[in-house]
Amino acid sequence: MKKLFLVGESLPTRLPAVVGVRRTLSALDSRHGVFPNLVMKPLLSTLWALRNQGLDDNEFWTEITEILADDSQQRLNAFRKHTTGPKDRNPEFEILDDTAARLERLDPEVETWATFGFQTTFGLIRWMLRAERRVSKKTIQTFAVEFLSYAFEVRSDNIILPAGVPKKGCAQEGVIHRLFTEENSCGDGAEAMLRHAVSKYVSEPAKVAETLLRIRAFVPLLHNEAYQNTPYGIGQANFVLADDYDVNGSVHPGEMYWRVMGKALMRRLRPAATLSP
Repeated sequence: MKKLFLVGESLPTRLPAVVGVRRTLSALDSRHGVFPNLVMKPLLSTLWALRNQGLDDNEFWTEITEILADDSQQRLNAFRKHTTGPKDRNPEFEILDDTAARLERLDPEVETWATFGFQTTFGLIRWMLRAERRVSKKTIQTFAVEFLSYAFEVRSDNIILPAGVPKKGCAQEGVIHRLFTEENSCGDGAEAMLRHAVSKYVSEPAKVAETLLRIRAFVPLLHNEAYQNTPYGIGQANFVLADDYDVNGSVHPGEMYWRVMGKALMRRLRPAATLSP
């Protein structure tokens, strides 16, 4: 089984009052509100997927113990967030030296990165393609549409996707999730789309292949947008459908977000496993 890394966006810009023996926050800190959704939910959903398929989960329990440790090196933040205040609508994200170093030595045969949130996933992709240490939120949003638009230029019928890039951010995250995690009969189509998009930024074939391997070590997932958008659950529906969800329409998600999360993580952590529907 591969090692699971949980990758959040950044530490909060305003630190809470000191409580307990630890005087600073750690990545995805157990005292912070992100912990139930970005740590416990992925772990529990992966356990569910393993149990649902009758697979041995003993090795994953060891992984859970390591991930839940206060000083765990398997929880990390991707960026340092620079903002002028709580009403800043366009903060800048600067990649942390530790993150950049980890990406350089990332081994897709050994590691799986669950990347939470729009800025985290598309910001890391942009870093690997553009190597700009500090980039604004709006620039990342523009890049996401650009990158997905390139992928859709060679849209494959082997992968279920909308006709074009969806408008909503959670749906765009759903698209990149499918492109990064589709396997078996859909894998070639997703890989071809990603290769085409990466080649728009990288010219050397060997570098394209290397970048493709690294970004497909990611399992893109939602951050607060999964739980804050109203009506509640609409962000999750956008993600699961990988399309702009119409609450009054006839098309509805076929599966709950947490199940999609658990199955995707289990497939990546246990590549030889085959999930039944």
